[in-house]
Amino acid sequence: MAARKVAHQAKTESLAKADRTAEIQRQATAKRAKQIAELERKTRLENEARAKVRAAKAKAEADRLAEAKEKARIKALDRTVSLRNFYKIQSGMSRRQVATLLGSEGEMLSEVAIPGVPTTRMFMWKGAGAFSGNCNVTFQNGKVVKLIKIK
Repeated sequence: MAARKVAHQAKTESLAKADRTAEIQRQATAKRAKQIAELERKTRLENEARAKVRAAKAKAEADRLAEAKEKARIKALDRTVSLRNFYKIQSGMSRRQVATLLGSEGEMLSEVAIPGVPTTRMFMWKGAGAFSGNCNVTFQNGKVVKLIKIK
């Protein structure tokens, strides 16, 4: 009978040891699962943060490009026939200065070249936009002598 008790006790201790080992393994597995879940959560948060940074950078770049485009549009408008630019033209300005101010070479409408008389040329610049019109500028010897605004 003592042998049975010893065998039963050994079997019970073996089962208890197996249960403890299984419990330790379950705890270790649960701990690893929590660690993995935490790493996945941190990775997801880092990826979301990176995505937000990329989106913010893309938006900033888009805003910068839009601002540059708007500045270019405004600059182009500043170089067209507008009432404001028309009034900047002054007698004595060269054709190059007028062309630079109005943003193009203009279209020559007429030329009068009589020996002994200064050569006279008339150029037209076509406007663009809501507040612009066409203007004719007359040059004698390459200098502005007369302006005509045509709406």
